[in-house]
Amino acid sequence: MRRMLALLAAVGLVASLGPASVVAAPTTQPNSFHGDFDLLDDSGTQYLGHIVVDFGEVPNTKGNVGSLDVTWAAGGSSHGQLTWAEFGQQANDEWNVGALRWGWVKGTLCDKGTGGTSCNPFAMMAQETLSPTMPNFIGWSVPGSSKCCGGDWDQVGRGAFVLNYLGPAGKVTTTMVGPTGTMQPGDPRTFSATVRGAADTSVDWRVVEPGGGTITQGGIYTAPETGGTYTVMATSQADVRASATVSVSVVCGTPTAIPATAPPGGSAKFEPPDGSAYFGFMYRLWESDDPAWGDTRAFPARICDAVKEELAGKTPTTLAVWNAWQSSDGTGTMQPFSTVLPDIERIHAALGPGVVPLVEWTLGGGDWTLPTYTGPTTKDVVSGSLDGYIRQYARDVKRYGQPLFIRLICGEFNGSWWASCSPNANPSLTRADFVNAWRRVVDIFHQQGVTNVAWLWNPVIPPPAWYGGDWDPDWEAYYPGDAYVDWVGADFYQCPPEWLDPVYSFATTHGKPVFIAEFGIRPFGGDVSYATRLTSMFAYIASHPAIKAFSYSNYKSNPDPTWADPSTHTYLYDDQVNYITNAYDDDGRLLAGGPDIRALYASLIGNPRYVSTLVTGP
Repeated sequence: MRRMLALLAAVGLVASLGPASVVAAPTTQPNSFHGDFDLLDDSGTQYLGHIVVDFGEVPNTKGNVGSLDVTWAAGGSSHGQLTWAEFGQQANDEWNVGALRWGWVKGTLCDKGTGGTSCNPFAMMAQETLSPTMPNFIGWSVPGSSKCCGGDWDQVGRGAFVLNYLGPAGKVTTTMVGPTGTMQPGDPRTFSATVRGAADTSVDWRVVEPGGGTITQGGIYTAPETGGTYTVMATSQADVRASATVSVSVVCGTPTAIPATAPPGGSAKFEPPDGSAYFGFMYRLWESDDPAWGDTRAFPARICDAVKEELAGKTPTTLAVWNAWQSSDGTGTMQPFSTVLPDIERIHAALGPGVVPLVEWTLGGGDWTLPTYTGPTTKDVVSGSLDGYIRQYARDVKRYGQPLFIRLICGEFNGSWWASCSPNANPSLTRADFVNAWRRVVDIFHQQGVTNVAWLWNPVIPPPAWYGGDWDPDWEAYYPGDAYVDWVGADFYQCPPEWLDPVYSFATTHGKPVFIAEFGIRPFGGDVSYATRLTSMFAYIASHPAIKAFSYSNYKSNPDPTWADPSTHTYLYDDQVNYITNAYDDDGRLLAGGPDIRALYASLIGNPRYVSTLVTGP
């Protein structure tokens, strides 16, 4: 019953119908009526269900004969006995709409799944106007409502659905067939369409979304250069209300797998075998039309371009997504896991569902610097005051069900910039607070039965003592224990790769694979050529087999107020992209290194040891 009520409530919205008739003209029987409707979504492309309404001979006032049957595309059906009906035509003297035909019925609608025992009062009104200023609509009451059947419709609001009347003489239908599966940009695919119920079986083809590719009138579709989900539509030329659609998923990049001859994966969660490593990006997922951010293209266009030009056409294993524990709007609202789902969906729409999110689940929110920071800290986590939030987050992650890497609490926790977790940034905190907070979160996840997460513990790379800097050199004191960590990570920018040696040695001693979560080529104060930085980094990865994942910071960290200065900037892609030429400005985008750097990165990542597909087995 709940399903029936929910479905009927869904179609309870009054919908704009455009030029299609809603109430049929009388058939050969005086005042009889046969209505045959397809229920479509507001774009007119998605089939949701089918409705058949039958009256016998009914006077224009009242009658008590008729039936209504609803078959839902999502499953289930309902049957109604109509006990009252009225329809007719009205002149323009009352509503000033020109000629108006209308139908109004009420009775009882029963869910067939209950054997006719779950029934509710029901009413429907449909009207057709010949005036262009007043569109057709159909209104439904909510079964069981106090408003039902009295002419006062519960649901109002235009544009939620489209109902097309297809005529009493025989329904014209269009169906489509074609290959299934994802497509690569530029790939062709041939569709065919069949029209029934009309002598003219020709169709018009189109792609619903602008920029969603092209299709010939022979049904040959060519995918666009940008990943996403697009709709191919065939419409009957005999009856434009009869159309069919197919969704096409275009993804950028080709996933590369671990060779079948490779040894089994390592013992850590998601660890690939020796000789293989995952690769990915920290990348801007949000959109901006401000040129100061260096690229006004939409995310799908940007990431597809990066895959093609910088990853040798290979699908990345991971992309980072940001999820602070608390909102940054000053309200102190805790942010659930669902906050990152739109970003994950955006990634999967462009690159395919195999890309694994690296969730930056960072404790805090708003301004992380003292004395203005007022968000939660590791002490709050240890106190148990955030257990409810953590528990629900764990449940939501479990319900999501797909693999995740989570960089927990704070990456670079031994630095001086996280007032939520770092003693060097917040003297009221201790290293023990961090360790106990980490353990408490992981314990709660284990208690909730979460098995789809790999935990990434990630200090800032410790420089040699002579270098100085405001780092806590005792970074090992933050380690929560082997039972609480799956991967050991590190970040580095303006330092040589050998500075990773202490972290690498620590990881291998504890039997953990290494995940380089951030590195880049244009840090502030840099003095090493872009090419040297890249080649030395990849050489280090190749010579250190425990490094089994890395994420390049393909990201512009700060807006550039001088973007319009052509004397210092390079412009690409019809001026949608800009960067300062030959600079160390924390703009880590590979394209900001120039075409040679993009090509160099693509050649390095093209090595078959760098694989897209995650090991998910034990």
